[in-house]
Order: sequence, then C-alpha cells, then structure tokens
Amino acid sequence: MKSSLTGSAAQCLWDQSPECTDSLEKLWKMLSDRYAGQNVTEKYRTELRHYRRNPGESLDTLCQDIRRLLIFGYPGPTSSAHEAIAKDSFIDALSSELSMKVRERDPSTLDSALRIALQLEAIQQAAVTRDTNDLNVPRDGHVP
Repeated sequence: MKSSLTGSAAQCLWDQSPECTDSLEKLWKMLSDRYAGQNVTEKYRTELRHYRRNPGESLDTLCQDIRRLLIFGYPGPTSSAHEAIAKDSFIDALSSELSMKVRERDPSTLDSALRIALQLEAIQQAAVTRDTNDLNVPRDGHVP
C-alpha cells in the first residue's frame, strides 16, 4: 500500500519513522489522522459557509462546488438537513440581488434554487440584451 501512495500522502511517509507505518493498521491510522480528522471536515464546513460565486462562474459549476464541499464537510448519509444546508449555501454564494430574488421564491431544495437562479439570470441577460439593442435603434424607429 505504501508504494501506491502519491502526492501529499506519499510525502507524509517521509515525516514518519518506519515503525509508525510498518503495519496496515498503523499506516491507516496515520493517514486517517492526517486526512480524515475533525479538522478536515471543519475546514470544508468553513469553506462552504464562506463560499461565494466567482466572476464568470456558471451557476451549474457553483452548484457542483457546493455539493462537493457539502459531501466533504458533512460526511455520512444524506438527510433533509444536508439539503437545507446545500440550498442555503448556494443561495448565500450568489450576488446579493440574485440571492434575494431566489429567496423570495422560497425554493425547497438545492435543485429548485438552481433552477430559479438559472431562470432569473436568463431573464436578466435578455433584458440587458434588449436594452443594448434599444440603444442602437434611432429615435425615428428606422434601423440604418
């Protein structure tokens, strides 16, 4: 198993004496202490609480990132609490204007929040495009 480790998992073997990893149980304990402890889940929970949508990031990508952080931050079987945390984290990651509009529609799940956000964003994009086109049309209504 030691020889199959790569990256930071392989690197952590260098920090240990051979006696600390000479059995599967010891190796497993060392790896789980390093990568599966409470500190790691708390790290993902903190990231989830503070995650914000990046400029240019699609809503689908944002949703996937929220799901990933939720799985790592709250391991174990899913529940209605998971769904509520995911939905609220997704809405909180949106811009304040879009977030407020999605909350007003009171989605019950992450998927419904995503669907609403996609609809609202499409409506806004259409309005911006229409306004831009209206600026290019002369006042007499004739298109050059």
